[in-house]
Amino acid sequence: MHEWSLAQQVRELVLEQAREHALSSVRRVTLEVGALSCVEPGNLQFAVKECLQNSIAAPATVRVLTKSGTVRCHHCNKTFEVEDMYQTCAHCDQYGFTIVDGKDMLIT
Repeated sequence: MHEWSLAQQVRELVLEQAREHALSSVRRVTLEVGALSCVEPGNLQFAVKECLQNSIAAPATVRVLTKSGTVRCHHCNKTFEVEDMYQTCAHCDQYGFTIVDGKDMLIT
């Protein structure tokens, strides 16, 4: 489960930003993950909360939001939003597309 390695990276980034801004505590960590990132939001939330233990960010509320993916159809060349890789094109009902957006993660 790669959520644990992502959570460790989130911890490092959150604590680094807290140091740079001379914060004594962190109240909230919000993550936005792309629907096509292969990240399970509930597992990531749990892992981040666990990784933040024994740090100034331990009391922080951790929220994980999911952002739809955007793809371009190989057949009609139109772009559309998807929630997973197993959908047909919203315009021509064919399978096969290239990911344009939705594999990333944003930390705020």
